[in-house]
Amino acid sequence: MAAAVLVLASFGCRPARPAASPLDAGVLSRASAPPQISLNLPAGWVVTAGADGVVRASGPRGQPVLRAEVQRGMGLPTQATLRTGFLGGLRHLRERSESVVEAPGFIAVRFVLAEPDAGAGADTEALLAATALGEDTLLCASLRGATHEELDMAQTACQAVGSAPR
Repeated sequence: MAAAVLVLASFGCRPARPAASPLDAGVLSRASAPPQISLNLPAGWVVTAGADGVVRASGPRGQPVLRAEVQRGMGLPTQATLRTGFLGGLRHLRERSESVVEAPGFIAVRFVLAEPDAGAGADTEALLAATALGEDTLLCASLRGATHEELDMAQTACQAVGSAPR
């Protein structure tokens, strides 16, 4: 359940999706087809893309690590927008620390979170990242249980999408 909360909270700051274009002979028009993204992750990672355009990546341990999705016309969010949208859905967790990485066309916010009554060692790290893709934005969110090293790789892969030729 906590993984679902992380994903939902991370994308809670998005604007509502426009209605899908009408079907033409059972096929969605090209304008509404989700953009294709390619995450460059090391060997041993498994990346799957859904028909809805959502990309999911699991690390070498087989643990789901990342959810990535392109939002059309959204623009690059600010640190405050990412933070508010994320933590707003996780009021039951306590934020222990936060770090931010900003580069042209990219922002990543990493949080260390804990249950209010959890002792030391029960912390979990979370990643939210946004990469500008012209007028569109790639949003990346970690899933609960990812290691620090997996988050480093996921963050690098999300940032690299913005500099890859399209």
